[in-house]
Amino acid sequence: MTNEMEFLKRRIDRFEVKNATISECADSLRRLGIRICSFENLNRNQSSPLIFSDMTIAQILERIIEINPGYRWDEPNIGLINIVPNKSVLDSPVPDTVVSSKGAWRLLEDDLHISALGILLFEEFGDTDGPTININLQNADLRFALNAIVAQLEPMVWHIFGQPKAYYLSFTIVSMAAVV
Repeated sequence: MTNEMEFLKRRIDRFEVKNATISECADSLRRLGIRICSFENLNRNQSSPLIFSDMTIAQILERIIEINPGYRWDEPNIGLINIVPNKSVLDSPVPDTVVSSKGAWRLLEDDLHISALGILLFEEFGDTDGPTININLQNADLRFALNAIVAQLEPMVWHIFGQPKAYYLSFTIVSMAAVV
């Protein structure tokens, strides 16, 4: 059995959210120590609660997607999960970029031009440059670029929320102490 299969087959004793939106489900999974990157258009209004018992991570993800049509999940790296719309600004190509020792937030603004895609960086760490990373992006889309960034910033994840042309990109540190 591969590590990927083992991770997705981990069982969660109880998963509960008051509102079945992508953002709230992703936040609840993050509180369990699962690295979930997510994107949600906030014009959706899902108000039903979810309560699951004794399910695997993969089963929970499938149920979240079932009740949020138009979304999908995947695991671009072992232990890093994306829940994203089937089509979104994440599919936008980004410029080919090779940088060494550059701040991640500066890279997003200066090299990947996220503001031209209608995305504003919500900088919550008090550092306008961000943590230093090295990156080589060729023929990549925004989702691939974001995953490449957080791959170097583990246990950090990205999440985007808002409405077209008014999205906010934020990064969160996932507490690995709660890992299931």
